[in-house]
Amino acid sequence: MLEKFKLRPLMVISIFLTLLIVSLIDSGISYLATQQIRAADSLTLVKETQVARVNEIQELVTKEYSRIGDMLFLGDTKYATSQQYVDAFDQVAAEAHTLEGQFQANITGDKEKNFFDMYVGVESQMQTLFKDEVVPVAGSASADARQYLYNQASILVDQAETIADELGPLEKDEALAATQSADAMAVQMLIMVIVASVVALIIGVSFTNYVLDYILSNIDKILGAAQTLTSGNLTQRLVTSSQNEFGVLGTAFNQMADRLSEMIHSEQAQRQHIEEIIEQYVGFTSQVMQGNLTVRIATNDGEQTQNDPLLEVLGKSLNEMTASLQNMIAQTVEAASNLGLASTEILAATTQQASGATEQSAAITQTTSTVNEVKTISEQSSLRLKEVASASQRTVEVARSGQKAVQEMIESMGQIKERVEAIAENTLALSEQTQQIGEIITTVNEIAAQSNMLALNASVEAARAGEHGKGFAVVAMEVRNLAEQSKQATAQVRTILSEIQKATNSTVMATEEGAKGVDAGVALASQARESIEKLGGAIDESTRVATQVVAGGQQVQNGVEQIAMAIQQINQVTLQSLASTRQTEKSAQNLNELARTLNQSMAQYDLAGSGIDLN
Repeated sequence: MLEKFKLRPLMVISIFLTLLIVSLIDSGISYLATQQIRAADSLTLVKETQVARVNEIQELVTKEYSRIGDMLFLGDTKYATSQQYVDAFDQVAAEAHTLEGQFQANITGDKEKNFFDMYVGVESQMQTLFKDEVVPVAGSASADARQYLYNQASILVDQAETIADELGPLEKDEALAATQSADAMAVQMLIMVIVASVVALIIGVSFTNYVLDYILSNIDKILGAAQTLTSGNLTQRLVTSSQNEFGVLGTAFNQMADRLSEMIHSEQAQRQHIEEIIEQYVGFTSQVMQGNLTVRIATNDGEQTQNDPLLEVLGKSLNEMTASLQNMIAQTVEAASNLGLASTEILAATTQQASGATEQSAAITQTTSTVNEVKTISEQSSLRLKEVASASQRTVEVARSGQKAVQEMIESMGQIKERVEAIAENTLALSEQTQQIGEIITTVNEIAAQSNMLALNASVEAARAGEHGKGFAVVAMEVRNLAEQSKQATAQVRTILSEIQKATNSTVMATEEGAKGVDAGVALASQARESIEKLGGAIDESTRVATQVVAGGQQVQNGVEQIAMAIQQINQVTLQSLASTRQTEKSAQNLNELARTLNQSMAQYDLAGSGIDLN
């Protein structure tokens, strides 16, 4: 699955996805919590406004009651006409009707609606009482009748006040319930954010751990292949199906192993082939030195063979040299026989000097042939050693390429280690934040305990206050209930935080183990680099030795050329001496003796034709 991705983008994507998931979850939950809290705050504000409206409506109802009393008992002392009393009452009623419409538009519960309907009904009775009973009889009614009507209005005011006393606390209770619901929602949202963040973090760490396992397994494969190759097994290869850095590294490793195997096999085959040919050439020269001039090197003119073309030329040259030597010796034998018959006296006089000169000439001729052979072989060996040095240099370049690839792998592992350490630091920061949340919860718990004690003290004081403290006792009981709920919620949050801290600690331990695994991978990669460096050092040493051998071979070749030139000069001096000796010969007998000596010297050579196949 990971073979198609590059390692560095893969690690960046895993960290980016982890942060993105955490951010999206936190943002979504925070948005929902904000909406809920806003709704609760809005409802609380509406309920507080409703309580104020109830009080305002009650004041207007009281004003209506006052207007009824004014019309019944003040008469024309306040307003000149009864219509003015009606207008003043209608103005107050209109204000009350406006407030009632606003209150009705914000009713949220059935109980609240029932109380409001009762209140509107009482207020409507007040208006009916004013218009149908008070206005018609206000100027003509007796004092008792006016007092009766005023008492009826008083009863309606008391009923309205009773309903308002019920409706106001109901609105306050709903506002308090909305606030408590918002607080509970905030705590739940906080818990959800923490849990979602931890789950997203675990998913991101798991994916990162999966990527690290993939990296370490590939490093183990490469390290095992390198160790096998170092031990001498040149057939070791890596499967390179992936398209990431490990695929590139595996391909480079396989190419290095192939080139190293080809060079070693080629060098071994060339070395074995040259050794066989040199051994055969040494046998050939040994037979020539022993006097067997019938030996020949079999060559294949015009055909493709496995022999080096230079070795073919050397074989032909040696065959020509041996044939020339054979002809020369045959001619020498024939000339010696003729001289023996023609100059017996000269041969007898110069026998000793001519014999020595002839032997010296033959020895020099043989030495010249041998030196030429050694010179030719030395040139071929020098060329082969130069090729070996060049191949060693190419091997050094391949080893350096492998060393560079391992170095790049070590740098990638270092970057992976830095990413793992960054994850560990983030996890530790999360652990510290959970500890801070635990401290905050402890503070909340203490506040709840103090609130509970204050509520208990308030309940005691309310009991002492008697009837006047009943409302305060209800508030104290609600505060105690809220304190108990806060303690239970903080206990649940504390339990959840404990689980989160355990999971965070486990994550830190797993991250540390991953960092140790990365360190082990870096150490193993360093060992592989050291092995390749040792291999490159050995190849460098081989190259230096080959270079020294080439230089030594060049020196040997120069020495052989100097020896050949010296022998040629000696040969020229010997020939001049032999010519002088022959010119001083005064007797054919001496020449005849010389001929017999030559015949005896040439008798050791085999002049019959034969050949040796050195291919």
